Amino acid sequence: MDVSYTEHSHVIGKGGNNIKKVMEETGCHIHFPDSNRNNQAEKSNQVSIAGQPAGVESARVRIRELLPLILMFELPAIIHPSPDPNSPAVQHISQTYNISVSFKQRSRLYGATGIVRGSQSNATAVKRGTALLLDHLAGTLANAISISTQLDIASQHHLFMMGRNGSNIKHIMQRTGAQIHFPDPNSPQKKSTVYLQGTIESVCLARQYLMVSKVLTKCC
Repeated sequence: MDVSYTEHSHVIGKGGNNIKKVMEETGCHIHFPDSNRNNQAEKSNQVSIAGQPAGVESARVRIRELLPLILMFELPAIIHPSPDPNSPAVQHISQTYNISVSFKQRSRLYGATGIVRGSQSNATAVKRGTALLLDHLAGTLANAISISTQLDIASQHHLFMMGRNGSNIKHIMQRTGAQIHFPDPNSPQKKSTVYLQGTIESVCLARQYLMVSKVLTKCC
């Protein structure tokens, strides 16, 4: 299965604890590409799973649950003062919902970017924590703030996932209300990042649909 190389260490866990547990519970052998340690220019996203069919499918699900779930939003410049991730209110939300919260100041004129990081297996709490964080930071403006997230999908799978004339993606956008942007296939630079934008619920639901499609491209 494809797992962005930037997330391999997160999935493997400290001392390999996460992935050892998955292998023990599913009876599968899971291998991450050795080449990434030595090759700085070209990284591989491919993770190999070997075992009985039911165990392999269970391992896929478990690995997907270990992936980080990152939601981002842009705070308008009219919100003052600049948000502090160490404030008591933000820390309370962070600890209650098991998420990490950080902010990147764009400029004095353009406000800040908020970044909420949690785990896919904890998606319900990540969504709830993000909603409360927006209410705290933006008040009545919270509902007008768009949420974005992204998925790393190998470029060779993009056309299959999009479907003929983009029918698959149009269907997902209609069902979820999220906007999904694939990189331009004619671009000289092959990019794998797919961007999603909309409400908290819509981007998380659309992300789930895309993650299932990612699995199908590797199965078929």
